[in-house]
Amino acid sequence: MKKWDFILVGIVVVCAVGLFGFQSVSRIMANSDSGVKVLEIYVADQLYERVTIPDEQYTQTISVVTERGMNTVRIKNGSVTMIDSDCHDHLCELSGPISMLEQPPIVCLPNRVFCTLVSE
Repeated sequence: MKKWDFILVGIVVVCAVGLFGFQSVSRIMANSDSGVKVLEIYVADQLYERVTIPDEQYTQTISVVTERGMNTVRIKNGSVTMIDSDCHDHLCELSGPISMLEQPPIVCLPNRVFCTLVSE
């Protein structure tokens, strides 16, 4: 075999191993997210409310009222979204929904509200 044949075989092997690894990680992430999810809402460092999300059809709207302000959190279609806040920058509303355990939490820094998904 020529030098280029070895290089080509090496590239194919590296791509195959990478694809196998990606599929394995995807399966692990899907399996870890297949159980019941729980929304934990913290104000400062204190647990404010804990809500079990039994399935994708579950819907609930939660008002988080503190001395710093008000936030409204919606659970819908298996996702959690900060739909309203009276903070000055509204970045928490722009952060988008979270639906998987591995996603970063929704945070409203001015009101010190922190929403995260955990497994049951």
